[in-house]
Amino acid sequence: MTRRNRTAAILAAVLALILLFSALFIVLEADHDCHGENCRVCMQIRLCEGLLRQAAVFLAVMLAEGVLRALFRAGKAFLRRTAGAATLIKLKVKLSD
Repeated sequence: MTRRNRTAAILAAVLALILLFSALFIVLEADHDCHGENCRVCMQIRLCEGLLRQAAVFLAVMLAEGVLRALFRAGKAFLRRTAGAATLIKLKVKLSD
């Protein structure tokens, strides 16, 4: 494993832990005793919800990009198989009238 791959794996693991602990915090503090308008726990819950929402949008965009990339590759392979299959040169047709 190269240094770059190891760094990417560590960052992915840290991100996964952050998302896991954010969701866990929301679950554990969902029914806390709120102390009014400037409640620090409510503010932290809103921050965690925003983080999870942004992560969901990021994952949806990455999934859509992967699907579009796969469709593009499949279309490119299909065109490569069908578009150049029956040319006169490939069929060795001599046009001498």
